[in-house]
Amino acid sequence: ASTMSEAQFDSLSCAQLVQQTEEAKATIAAADLAKGESWQAVLPFIVAARYGQASSAATEAERRLTLLAAQSTRLGCPQ
Repeated sequence: ASTMSEAQFDSLSCAQLVQQTEEAKATIAAADLAKGESWQAVLPFIVAARYGQASSAATEAERRLTLLAAQSTRLGCPQ
């Protein structure tokens, strides 16, 4: 998860937006991997907890990607 708050997105440069976008994409990839591996837990409630945590992280990162893309568009950053 990123340590930068979404409130700071408005003050980022295009280069910083690209960096934050890459971090969010990496978070989504890690969360997807964690969801896929959650079945390896022995106890069903652990599987559910791991899957839930990974889903939450992926959802948060996807939301951040949307906000970052909107800010990038507002600044006219190259895609």
